[in-house]
Amino acid sequence: MECALQDFPCRYLGLPLSLRQLTRNDLQPYLDKIADMLPGWKASLMARSGRLILVKVILTTLPIHLLIALDVPQWFIDTVDK
Repeated sequence: MECALQDFPCRYLGLPLSLRQLTRNDLQPYLDKIADMLPGWKASLMARSGRLILVKVILTTLPIHLLIALDVPQWFIDTVDK
């Protein structure tokens, strides 16, 4: 098989995999990704109800994708909620 060998932590299906507990540096790109989406939803061209639905759908799917496969620390959950 032609597979590239990598050291841990590595990424598989967009998720960081590690033998140890993930650090803040490993999870920070996901927090940045969520934060980068918010300014576009503050646009005045979108109705308030449309923004609410967009936030509920998109901002819940990104963390759920992580939470299904990984055991993230409580600080990550608190930061996403904030």
